[in-house]
This record gives sequence, structure tokens and C-alpha cells, in this order.
Amino acid sequence: MILSSVDFVDEVKRKQITLKIINAFCNFLASKSGKNLFMTPYKTSSTKKSGVTAYEIGEDFIVVQFNYDEQYKYTYRSASKEDIETMKELAMRGKGLSTFISQNNPPYQTKF
Repeated sequence: MILSSVDFVDEVKRKQITLKIINAFCNFLASKSGKNLFMTPYKTSSTKKSGVTAYEIGEDFIVVQFNYDEQYKYTYRSASKEDIETMKELAMRGKGLSTFISQNNPPYQTKF
């Protein structure tokens, strides 16, 4: 089936509207729960089960979710830049993040 340019534009507009509705709904849910719904799942490379289940990386912070529940935001301001960068690297590697946090106890800025 070949779409005309008008049909194609209409289809794109419908999809854009659908995405806006989905995004608005997700933002609504996030505002009610106070939690970030768009975190990266923590894929541990270890054979052990990790206490970390997801994370979000920002320029000067990392949010870590533990056991599908509590989320902690660690920032350059609350902890050191070195600790945050180490935590980012461990999160992306999928190894050692929970251990690093429990052994070094970096101060968090916010608990969700």
C-alpha cells in the first residue's frame, strides 16, 4: 500500500498526538508517585542478585533505585564528583554499584 503525501502527514500527526497523550499520562503518574518512571534497568553482570534494580544518569547526578522501590538521587553537591562518576561507570557496566554504595555510603541529595 502506497500512502499519498497527505495520508502520510495525517499518519505522522496521529502518531505524534498519541505520543503526546502517552507522555502526558506518564508524567501524571510520575507526579503522583514522585518517582521517575523512565529509568534504565540495572542489568547485573554478576551471578548474584543485586539490590539495585534501575538507574538514571544525568550530567552531574545519578538516581539509583533499590529493590523496585526506593530511589536515591546522588549529586556532585551531595557526594563527590569522583563518587558520582564511579557510580555512573559501575551502573553502565552492571557490576558493583550496590557494593560501592554500601561500602562507601555516599551522601544522597533526595530520597523518593
